[in-house]
Amino acid sequence: GLIAAVMPQGRFGACMLTKASVYGKLSIASEKPRFAGPVRLGELACPMEAMRLGESALAIDATFDQALDGAEGKAVLTSGPFGFGAITLTRAGGETRFVWRKEAFTAQYDLKARQFASAGLALGELAAKGALRSQQNFVRLETEGDLAARDLRTGPGFSDMLAALE
Repeated sequence: GLIAAVMPQGRFGACMLTKASVYGKLSIASEKPRFAGPVRLGELACPMEAMRLGESALAIDATFDQALDGAEGKAVLTSGPFGFGAITLTRAGGETRFVWRKEAFTAQYDLKARQFASAGLALGELAAKGALRSQQNFVRLETEGDLAARDLRTGPGFSDMLAALE
């Protein structure tokens, strides 16, 4: 069958979200539920954290274990503008394949951000490809992968940023 839900406005802690929706096909095969469809968001604004996210969508295709205590699938992200403090980007997107079982999460990701900027650095494109692993429901988190950037420009805060890494 189909499942659909719409939330024109809502709160999540101190954050305000608008035009949130989920729409997709829900099916069961071999006693395992499967959801395939998009989760959409008009905007997320968190003034206390100086965070905002513009119109975004996450297309999910996930199959859950019979007891709903695990899942595997893929997700495709398409995001609008994002800001967190002095960090901004115009859009991001990419794909991930994931498995979550026995309090462990593993994902392979291939993501790109466009027009990334911070106080000391600006990039035309930032790409990340790799793997993410967690144990004990994210008590421990590990990632490994590659980062690539294009159109690198430094700003006045760049030397301060490098000094903080020492």
